[in-house]
Amino acid sequence: MNRNMVVCIRSGWYVLIGAILVLGGGIRASAFSAAQATSIWNSYNNSFYVGNGGNAYYRQDQGGGQDTGDFWYNAEELEMAVDRAQQSGSAGDKTIVTALVNGFDATYGSDWTNDTIYNDDIMWACLAHLRAYFVTGSTQTNWAVEAADNFNWVYNGNHSPGRVAPQYDSTYGGGMWWSTDHSSTGTKNACDNGPGALVGYYLSVVWPSGTGFLGQAQNMYTWEKTYLVNSSGYVYDHWGSSGLEGYDLSYNAGTFIGAAYLLGNFSTAGLVASYYMNNLSGAGGILPDWGTGGGNNDGFNGIFMRWMALYMYDSGTEGTYSVWLYNNAAAALSVENSSGLSWDDWSAATPTGGQYGWDCTPSVVALNVLLPTATTLNEPSVLDGGQELLNGNYAFIMQTDGNLVLYNGSTAIWASNTSGNPGAYCTMQSDGNLVVYSSSGGALWATGTNGNPGAYVTLQTDGNVVVYSSSNVALWATGT
Repeated sequence: MNRNMVVCIRSGWYVLIGAILVLGGGIRASAFSAAQATSIWNSYNNSFYVGNGGNAYYRQDQGGGQDTGDFWYNAEELEMAVDRAQQSGSAGDKTIVTALVNGFDATYGSDWTNDTIYNDDIMWACLAHLRAYFVTGSTQTNWAVEAADNFNWVYNGNHSPGRVAPQYDSTYGGGMWWSTDHSSTGTKNACDNGPGALVGYYLSVVWPSGTGFLGQAQNMYTWEKTYLVNSSGYVYDHWGSSGLEGYDLSYNAGTFIGAAYLLGNFSTAGLVASYYMNNLSGAGGILPDWGTGGGNNDGFNGIFMRWMALYMYDSGTEGTYSVWLYNNAAAALSVENSSGLSWDDWSAATPTGGQYGWDCTPSVVALNVLLPTATTLNEPSVLDGGQELLNGNYAFIMQTDGNLVLYNGSTAIWASNTSGNPGAYCTMQSDGNLVVYSSSGGALWATGTNGNPGAYVTLQTDGNVVVYSSSNVALWATGT
């Protein structure tokens, strides 16, 4: 893989912000290529994208029209497009993001408090606009201002007529209400406080002082951690007059993991991530099917994959979670139909025709938040921090801490012992030597196989990593 083919996740967000931020059985972990990530994105757009003169939108279903009634679907489809633009860095993909933001605002305006009684809907729209602002490097600061205004109107209230009452208050110990219903039937939900904490965090990146955004993010995160997350890492859905209720839905776990990590609570992010991997995934580690047919829950797994991938890459925990997440990407690919669409039930073939755009978002997200990978690295190619070779349950990972490690599942079975060198990378050189270099270009470790132009390194199905000559003679191996 060429070093410049992918956008790596670092420092709490994708590098773009820096310019301004035990599995067994079932489907085995599989490499997927950049071409496959592009193909599933293009197939989605061929079926659902409508340019509409620069005010773009996604069709509700194949052959259908614009869905203006499902506010949060549109926000999350925009987030899917942001995921793709971050992965590809393509000017064309960024143009699609811009057109979708313009289309969203043409439909809903800049004050979203009159469009929906649900506070989580507005948090999703705020998050989509902020991420679009970051990924495009946009001069459209009004996108960030829209997010800030709507966040403030919801959190603080005093905005007539849509949000007169503050939606964050001391009832039930704090937290943001799910909707404008604050009666005994109202609840405070993970789907508000997780995304809300993320919005507050990213607003604090845009306006780092004098706004209170970071404190508000911490308030929502702390309330959710205290009231909705148990000691095992299970994230309940909501708290209301009957106390703690609701299943651990993947999108709630995902946004909580993202918020926990970005706000510095690393151990809790790992607790929730590991609980979901070990206890709530199905056969082969595949995420639950939340339903098909355009229902509210159908896009949940894309949201989970987005924030779980950010956490995994940025925390350097690929050895723990990589095989699991790539299993899910492989499952998404395995159920594609003849049109290249993949729905959200990753255990069953996607029917031909009649697909809903919302249902097909998780598969696009899965292949565009994970880095494309392979089983073999030819010369001259590079593994940057967070990139890896995959084969079955084995992963050969250039970690973000500078250590090159071979894992069987989550167990390390070989390492270059070069940790403590963030920014290091591994290159298969044209002279046949596999070398780990520091960020400043100093050699930290090498196979000593120079003098063999055309050599390549491969992760075999038996878990052995081998450097072969151009004539397929083994030159070096991990011996695993």
